[in-house]
Amino acid sequence: MASRSHEAAGDGWEHDGGAPNAYRDPATERPPERERRLRARVAELETELERSEHRIQRTISTRPS
Repeated sequence: MASRSHEAAGDGWEHDGGAPNAYRDPATERPPERERRLRARVAELETELERSEHRIQRTISTRPS
């Protein structure tokens, strides 16, 4: 009885232990890689939010009354 590889199952992972291929689904990423990627994205969004808050405060403080 032949076993099916993960790639044959269509989960987007190559069987050589390598990185996901072009059609990878983020939901099937290996947990440490997915967590690292998500943490990096959260950090980017937090930085963007902080910049936006600073812009808003500058706009409010320079607005004529």
